[in-house]
Amino acid sequence: MTAQLPEKELRDLRRSIQQALKNPTQSLRTIHSLTMPIQVATFALLPARIYTQHILCMRNQTVRSSDDWDKPRRLTAEYLRELVWWKNNIMHWNGKSILP
Repeated sequence: MTAQLPEKELRDLRRSIQQALKNPTQSLRTIHSLTMPIQVATFALLPARIYTQHILCMRNQTVRSSDDWDKPRRLTAEYLRELVWWKNNIMHWNGKSILP
């Protein structure tokens, strides 16, 4: 019994991450829409929670500090580092046993 993401979701998530890495200035709407699938994917990817700290922190800070969801914001270096980990490792780590 394993929890794992379907291939299509992995490809879509990877594609979204690559687009964010190409342009490190994103709107709050884009940051939020990228963060949600990452948060969902942590259930199926074993060490993934370790690599979401800065992603979730930036999302929380920007949501609290702004009313304008379309204003571009510069992604932090820590956020980008975590996105690089996700891009490089989600295919390798997909599938987590739900039984001990």
